Amino acid sequence: MSQEEFSKNKKTQDAVIRRLEIMGEASRNIPRALKEKNKPVPLFDMSQFRDFISHSYFNLGLETIWKTVKEKIPQIKESLKKIDLV
Repeated sequence: MSQEEFSKNKKTQDAVIRRLEIMGEASRNIPRALKEKNKPVPLFDMSQFRDFISHSYFNLGLETIWKTVKEKIPQIKESLKKIDLV
């Protein structure tokens, strides 16, 4: 999907924003010890972004959401693959 298509599709925007909120909320349930052991993974940033989305919904720019999905989510995904669970 292109950025232009995303900017015109309210249903997709709502779904993406909701998923980002869920990711941020889920990151809060990760044990502190696991977060400390895997500092390169931006888990704290995810929960802060969730707060930003939830509390700034009407001021939230689609550019910010698009950039997060295209740039940050792939980085987070790769980081999560490297988590040391032992």
